[in-house]
Amino acid sequence: RLPGLHRARARAHVLGGAAVNFVPELTLIIAALPVAAACGCALAHRRREAVRGLALAAAALSAALTTLLGLLLPDRAVTVLDVSWIPQWYAHVHLAVDPLSHLMLWLTAFTFLLAVSAALRDDPQNPALFHGLLFLVQAALYGVFLSRDLLFFFVCYELVLIPMYLVILLWGGAGRARAAQGQDPAVPGGG
Repeated sequence: RLPGLHRARARAHVLGGAAVNFVPELTLIIAALPVAAACGCALAHRRREAVRGLALAAAALSAALTTLLGLLLPDRAVTVLDVSWIPQWYAHVHLAVDPLSHLMLWLTAFTFLLAVSAALRDDPQNPALFHGLLFLVQAALYGVFLSRDLLFFFVCYELVLIPMYLVILLWGGAGRARAAQGQDPAVPGGG
């Protein structure tokens, strides 16, 4: 059990309705799914078709669960997780979902479903690394959209840049080296 989840359950129960009780757990599953898919791609790296099937299934499941979350979400914010991260700085991993952040999650999920579908047609070299990096970008974007703590938001934002840099550098078009420099992860804020 994750610390802080009991507070989210209690708050969701107070907000009313049995459907709202599943919002924190469902949101955590949605946020963890891309990380699990990236690990699965790494484990199945020698089996090209297995990686492609896993990537498509994970992207479709993420889109479906995000749609389900929208049906269960009330019209106000629901705290998903609130645990102390760096107590000396009063930093928390505080995740919450509201209608606006849900819209961003939904757009991210469907954009990545389209990206994975397009990659199946183009068949990139080393699909395990490609799809794994895509799912890490998706997980970091979910962190950006769910974060309610500025430091955690900044960390998630910066975590988006590292796999995006690698995707652009390894699978970009003709000017990929120059385009990757625009996404330089060594520069805070992406340069």
